[in-house]
Amino acid sequence: MNRPDQAAFNWSEVPMNNVERVEVLRGPAGVLYGDHAVAGVINIITRKSAEEMERDLSVQAGSHGFHDESAAVRGSIDGLGYAASINHQSADGYRDHSRYDTKSAALNLEYGDEDAAEVYFSLNAAESQYQLPGALKEAEMDADREQSQPFHNDNAEEQSIFADFGIRIEPGAEQSLLLDIGYGRRNINAEFHVTDPFWAYDTWTEYKIDRWTASPKYRLTRPLGRFDNELLIGTDVGYERLDTEQVNRDMFGTTSADAHMNRWTVGAYALDSLYLSDELIASLGGRREKYDIDFEESGSAGNIDESKGRYENAFHGGLTWLPHERLKLFTRYEEFYRFPSTDEQAAYYGYFGVDGFNANIEPESGRSYEAGCTVHPLDTLELEGTVFRMEMKDEIAFDGATLVNYDDTLHQGLELAATYRPADWVRMKLWYTLLEATFTEGVDDGKDIPLAPQNEVDLNMDFFLDEHWTLNTHFAWLDNQFVAGDTANAADGLEAYALFDAFVRYKTTLGGCEVEAFAGAENIFEEEYVFYASNYGADTTYYPAPERVFKGGVSVRF
Repeated sequence: MNRPDQAAFNWSEVPMNNVERVEVLRGPAGVLYGDHAVAGVINIITRKSAEEMERDLSVQAGSHGFHDESAAVRGSIDGLGYAASINHQSADGYRDHSRYDTKSAALNLEYGDEDAAEVYFSLNAAESQYQLPGALKEAEMDADREQSQPFHNDNAEEQSIFADFGIRIEPGAEQSLLLDIGYGRRNINAEFHVTDPFWAYDTWTEYKIDRWTASPKYRLTRPLGRFDNELLIGTDVGYERLDTEQVNRDMFGTTSADAHMNRWTVGAYALDSLYLSDELIASLGGRREKYDIDFEESGSAGNIDESKGRYENAFHGGLTWLPHERLKLFTRYEEFYRFPSTDEQAAYYGYFGVDGFNANIEPESGRSYEAGCTVHPLDTLELEGTVFRMEMKDEIAFDGATLVNYDDTLHQGLELAATYRPADWVRMKLWYTLLEATFTEGVDDGKDIPLAPQNEVDLNMDFFLDEHWTLNTHFAWLDNQFVAGDTANAADGLEAYALFDAFVRYKTTLGGCEVEAFAGAENIFEEEYVFYASNYGADTTYYPAPERVFKGGVSVRF
């Protein structure tokens, strides 16, 4: 469901009642996941079928016109397992001109024996319409932080569909084969209408993105000499095609662009885990991946026909030591990479002198060093700590005019976590991150990297008041940070802010149905903060975040 351009993942397209859990793998993971697995991986695990039919209904409502309705069903018929869900979510939005509406549906099918062979199929579809409120200058935000960007009336809509088919075979107790094939199509239509008296213009853009993937893998669990051993080898093949048409109309006339981009990636990898003893595990792996992209454009910017290819490598080496049931120590070394996205590799806006193929942009690459431990000093207490150092080359960023590769950068710091449950009625989880992110060469040598806060604190506290009632609280604090584009650290940065959320939940059983209700608020103390800002040499522009937001809902399972 990732996009080939820089656009962020759209969580509203995922029917959350079809999600079993979300796993977050921290740190680089280029050997297994290849391109883009630089800082971590988010793995969405969808719900599987149930032996007996289960149905879920839920309704939520909240501030700013928010409402969410969903339904799901799971079961099996003659060995065919199924899970299906539908969802609708809509809101007026915190700011003016920030309304959105999303409809989504999902279907998962499974057939076979988990111990021998299994076939599965999944289908996800979504449709979204949303308004774009834009950024505000500081004076505009001080006057009214809920207003939209003056003179702008921008809107977009998307339709997407993703299908995934796979087969898993276990020819023996020591072996398994998996083949996964996927296809996705996304259509995006965007309109930008600007009535600024100094520069008024209208832009209409249509994107069509197709994506095909194939990922066969083989796992062998067999002793290597006198040591237990697990070997995983696989191949990832991906093809993405972007077709876009754009028309711009302003005081100087009309321009247009008709652009097409093809992007191939082919990678092979192997990862081996060797159990040297019951306490010591060594892992070693590598990946080599080929990236090819070709770009064609015709229109007002002239005719462009360019292409580029590149090989990149990833490497993993790790060691885990379990000297005691209450203690785990680990260290690992990673080499990783990220290929340029489509809109980093080329510009396709229909303007002469602006559009073109960015042949000078290079893939990002880096090295990562980590060491950490997990210790249980008490039955009720778990402590975790990790120190890390990430040396990166050619980070890709916008400099106000085009996409460029940064000079070398360094990301290093410390992550700490503690989970404490002193009694059955309370559970606490605390996270702390210390990050030093700086340039290590060039004109900005020694300066902080924008949008990289030095300190971050996160605290969850859950109070289990009785068998029915639970109070969930969440506190987050984020340190000061420089805004996007301010590599010289010369502009005013984003101030630190603290958020506090609290929700009360009630669970019970009524007439054989499991019923859960919740109510609460996010940002209870109405902190006025900004989640993103940028400065590329002129005014700093801001995206203000909502203040207090109330939310509540009811779900029923039967």
